[in-house]
Amino acid sequence: MDKRKQTAARGRVGASSKQNNSRAAKVGRAGRTRKAAGRTRKAAAKGGAERRGLAWSEWLLIGILAAATLAIGLALATQLLDTPEEQAKKELAKIADDYYVEYVYPQLTEAGQKTEKLVDYATAGVPMTYLRQLLLYNNGEHQAQAGIFSAAGCDTNTTGVRYYPVEPYGPHDYTASFVWQCDIME
Repeated sequence: MDKRKQTAARGRVGASSKQNNSRAAKVGRAGRTRKAAGRTRKAAAKGGAERRGLAWSEWLLIGILAAATLAIGLALATQLLDTPEEQAKKELAKIADDYYVEYVYPQLTEAGQKTEKLVDYATAGVPMTYLRQLLLYNNGEHQAQAGIFSAAGCDTNTTGVRYYPVEPYGPHDYTASFVWQCDIME
């Protein structure tokens, strides 16, 4: 007998079942066709699973999450917006500052008697300036903001500001006292 045949015969007769299984697995892997092996590689490259569409329950969950996110975003955005009352207070403070710096202060200090006139007004205050005057001064520069005050229900003839100059009597050295006659602020 040829040496090769003897070795093969011994391998078959003396091999345990474990060895036979591993040999069968090797033969099975090697015996696959190229087409089947190609499909396996492509599936492994995709992550092993085929792509499928989302089920209705998954879409429902995504919709609920999107709606909740939108509701939370809107709630936060409305908290950041000012109420008509807050808008009116901010706008009147801004207009009143412009009016004092651009009109009242130059009027009180034009004769070179800066401190004497301002000291006189420090305790009693400058006469009341009403909202309609503030909106119309400087050729109606602030007239566009009238809608803010009408939304708050402010009466332009009784809502106003009184200025009290303070030391060192510069253009921004004053305190303001606001008188509000608005529907919202009652």
